[in-house]
Amino acid sequence: MRGSMSEAVPVPIEGTPGAAGGGPLAAEGPPVPPPLRRRNLLAVLILLAATLSLYFFWLIYRWCTEVNGLLGRRKYRPMVLLLVSLLTLGGAGLVVQCFLALDLERLGRGRGTARRLPGLTAILAALSLANLVLNAPPVLEALRLAPPLMHRLAERYWLLTLLSATAGAASVLLLQRELNLHADR
Repeated sequence: MRGSMSEAVPVPIEGTPGAAGGGPLAAEGPPVPPPLRRRNLLAVLILLAATLSLYFFWLIYRWCTEVNGLLGRRKYRPMVLLLVSLLTLGGAGLVVQCFLALDLERLGRGRGTARRLPGLTAILAALSLANLVLNAPPVLEALRLAPPLMHRLAERYWLLTLLSATAGAASVLLLQRELNLHADR
């Protein structure tokens, strides 16, 4: 079983008979295994803060490419997922993180990776949900759709932003930590 995880798996080209799914997660062509890059977690945190989280979008692109390499096939379409994440102001990126975490969890179990975080997908899903909930009051207020309670919450915009940034940074660092475990192999 260990050897089967690193072997290339043929993926049908989109539009051909037998092509599974299509969509933004499936991709055509032969596997392109990029080198898996170990990133310093402190440097990732500093870059997230210094770029006001724009570094997150670059990470989405790199993570998709790197997980494709770990899987030995092109499951994720990095450029499409990057563009969709940008268009949704990071919302789609939160979902992509959960899919990546799910694949990393499966890979870690299959490889017997030491120090992996069990339940990573559930943790990232909870952090992503918290992030979306924390961003709801200011968005609803800007759209003038906020009920009175949301209006009072939106007045604490800086606190909500700080809590949202904390949840976002935690999810990024947890996913990168898991990728680092695979880079050490």
